[in-house]
Amino acid sequence: MYKSIYKQYFFLLASAVLSAWAFMDMNIFIILFSWAPFIYVVLNEKNIKLIFFKGFVFGFIYGLCLFNWTQVSLKDYSTLDAFRFLVPFFLSIFYGFIYSFFAIVLNALNNINYKKKYLIIINNIAFAASFVIIESVLSYLYQGIPFLNLRIGFVLGKSLYFSQLASIGGVSILTFIIILTNVFIADLIKSKNKIDLIGAFFVVFFSITLGFVLFSTYENESNKSIKVSVVSGNINPKVSWSETTGNILASNYFSICNEATKNNPDFVLWPESVFPWVYEGNDDLIKKLLKINNNQNSNTIHVFGLNSKINNSKNEIANSVLFINKENKKVATYYKNILLECFEKPLFDKFQIPFAYSEKCTYAKTGKPNPVDSKFGKAGILICNESIEENFVNRQESNGANFFFVIANDGWFKDTYISLHHFYIARILAAETRKDFAISSNCGYNGFIKSSGEIVSMEKSENPLSISQKINDNKSQTIYCKNPFLFISILILFISTNLIITPKTNDYD
Repeated sequence: MYKSIYKQYFFLLASAVLSAWAFMDMNIFIILFSWAPFIYVVLNEKNIKLIFFKGFVFGFIYGLCLFNWTQVSLKDYSTLDAFRFLVPFFLSIFYGFIYSFFAIVLNALNNINYKKKYLIIINNIAFAASFVIIESVLSYLYQGIPFLNLRIGFVLGKSLYFSQLASIGGVSILTFIIILTNVFIADLIKSKNKIDLIGAFFVVFFSITLGFVLFSTYENESNKSIKVSVVSGNINPKVSWSETTGNILASNYFSICNEATKNNPDFVLWPESVFPWVYEGNDDLIKKLLKINNNQNSNTIHVFGLNSKINNSKNEIANSVLFINKENKKVATYYKNILLECFEKPLFDKFQIPFAYSEKCTYAKTGKPNPVDSKFGKAGILICNESIEENFVNRQESNGANFFFVIANDGWFKDTYISLHHFYIARILAAETRKDFAISSNCGYNGFIKSSGEIVSMEKSENPLSISQKINDNKSQTIYCKNPFLFISILILFISTNLIITPKTNDYD
């Protein structure tokens, strides 16, 4: 008896650690089987209290692995050292309760073995579908809390072909592929039924094949190309602008600005918080950069990620993106829509981690999910965490965005897996919306992603860098953009079918 108990908890721990590692490393091979032990334990437990507890154990260990990065960042940048260990611990407890809920719901839906093979398939699909729907609902609730919004399907962003399926069902279809494969493997361990082995291989093979077909047949019909230079000073947040460092940092900016404008780009894309001060309209450093630009005989528009004052009396600022022309005039402004909970705004209007900058000013939400109109088309703007918010990206796409600029500052987590995910999630969204992405990230991955999902360039450096490429506008819409709830509706249909069939079946083992 005790041996069996130890075995189950070993499976839970191994599954949690393997799944977390596969997620962080974006290891597609391991993620396709690492969840199976957890699912197997959930399938075989009958006691509701033990189901809850085992789900909690899995979620807590899984969370400890995924949230460990926060203690490094909090040590460096928070003014309260106690948060270093408390934040990942409490986040892991929260994940423990989340996966307790997962375990109870999924166990209730998958506690029967069928003799008829087609019922096994329907039941497994219903199990995976329930998991995906819960994750999708949580993702919606996590808006503004990207450190919780760790959707399993993000891992498949590492694959060009798997990413293509997002154009049909968004991130949900990618999570579904992973979980359904794991369900078949878990059921195979339990029942030794060959249909589960066939099902696991079929899901992966069919998904890859469909992705290849979608990629091979896709064509961007746009005839308009746009020159974009992505630049980043890659300034570590630990380095502050001062009398001793200011000249060096400024000279780095002058150098990359000169390099960026050599090819006479239409846009120079700078990262979020490019300067660590509030922009008030007459910035000497910006004027110098524009002068360098004008010496190249360029009509380039500079796109700066800056904090700007919006209410002097209340000392309110907005995380914004300014489009500034060669005459140092703002031709357009985008204000961040989805503020970071706990950082840019208090969580539940009560709790906020006291970063030094936030103590001086209050961030305000004033923006709307509208792309910026330009003579080259409508540019969708995504500031940092907005670039992983699937629903928000699709709102900009439905409002007419023809291409996207991602402006981020990954300096807070530059040595963690978060930065890697930040870039590959953009690949999923590029394929999902069939829009080109240009990405400028301080201390993160910079580059360009085509609407096909192809990565044109992807660079991360400790030094200032400049990358220039052409992107295209695109007005076409994908199945997912036209019908964002289509795939979820199909999953609900499978769950309903399974619930209807189950009571009428006497084919239990």
